[in-house]
Amino acid sequence: MTTEPEKEPPLEASGAGPLRIATALDTITPRAGGLFHSVRSLSQGLSEAGHQVTVFAVDDVDSGSVRADWAPLEIRLLRPRGPRRLGFPSGLVRELQRGSYDVVHQHGIWQAMSHSTARWRSDTPAGGALVLSPRGMLDPWGLKHGRFKKWIAHATYQRRAFSRSDCLHALNEAELRAIRSFGLRTPVAVIPNGVDLSTTESATERPAWRDEIPAGCRVALFVGRLHPKKGLPIALRALSALTPTSRHAWHLAIAGWGIASYVRELETLVSELDLTERVHFLGPLFRDDKLAALRVSDLFVLPSLSEGHPMAALEALAQRTPALLTDQCHLESASEAGASLSTEASLDGFLAGWKAIDQLDAAGLQVMGDRGRRYVEESCGWPDIVEKMGSVYRWLAGNGEMPSCVDTS
Repeated sequence: MTTEPEKEPPLEASGAGPLRIATALDTITPRAGGLFHSVRSLSQGLSEAGHQVTVFAVDDVDSGSVRADWAPLEIRLLRPRGPRRLGFPSGLVRELQRGSYDVVHQHGIWQAMSHSTARWRSDTPAGGALVLSPRGMLDPWGLKHGRFKKWIAHATYQRRAFSRSDCLHALNEAELRAIRSFGLRTPVAVIPNGVDLSTTESATERPAWRDEIPAGCRVALFVGRLHPKKGLPIALRALSALTPTSRHAWHLAIAGWGIASYVRELETLVSELDLTERVHFLGPLFRDDKLAALRVSDLFVLPSLSEGHPMAALEALAQRTPALLTDQCHLESASEAGASLSTEASLDGFLAGWKAIDQLDAAGLQVMGDRGRRYVEESCGWPDIVEKMGSVYRWLAGNGEMPSCVDTS
């Protein structure tokens, strides 16, 4: 088994003192999707490395119930001003100025938080650096979806936030290309999401829903937000087309949450395709329940039309669950490692990929699963990712050389 990368050396030994870091995101709740896991783990890792990390987010009804998940980080919840979905954090500029932060790292764009972080950067020209993580929100599909609202946001505050940022953060080379295509020439640190490998082997009881599926049937699992960009109609139509000729009887389990009207659209499509007995809506699954669902599934599916660096897919690979992904998931390296199968983001492409998976026997699926575990161990361990992000922060704070992960083209 591949060992995890060594942790970052103590800051005193590296010749640099601890940095004061502010992490800013819209919400600390699972409503943030993959950011709930990736931003939390990154921030906790930076704290363990000796930095002082404070997390700023807009308060909402579920914030109090998840504060413990972010321990031991200091969480500061800000009262929303105006429509909650805009995420305008009242008092954020004042809080950032008071904290004298070396680095402010904002995760996610197109929300009014960008107005506050840009203003903080403008008002502290000799102070800290601003890092922005688009988190997949500059890819072609994302820019087309809600285009008018994004145009208003860009004209109102996002353009200024981009111009004030000292560094952008891309999750992969595909996002770097999207950032450059958008016309941004700011330095970009290319650093992926990670997986907490210490929690992926915990023992969890077999979920009851799995026993309701007939013995001998294979289960494909989707985990994530129920949103048009996730491409679930592609998976449903592929399952319908696969059923008459497949070697194995497949069921699709859908674990996630979304706007009620869109969930009803999916349920209607399931009925129209006569898949009621083969599709199971599990509702949202978190923590051990999600890991248990991944372990008892034969395949993880993500027919997405747009992704940054999908945490759910990485977690599936960590659980040794083979994955069927579209090329818009931007995990080509996992496919090259033989841990997943990548297809075009279309019905024909996804169906062809599912048919190929269907031909594998249990041993073939296990080989893919083992490759997936190896892949995340070698490329997605948090210690290495935290060290890279820390080196970017130190460079921006004037305490080191520009890291090799930074692109300046």
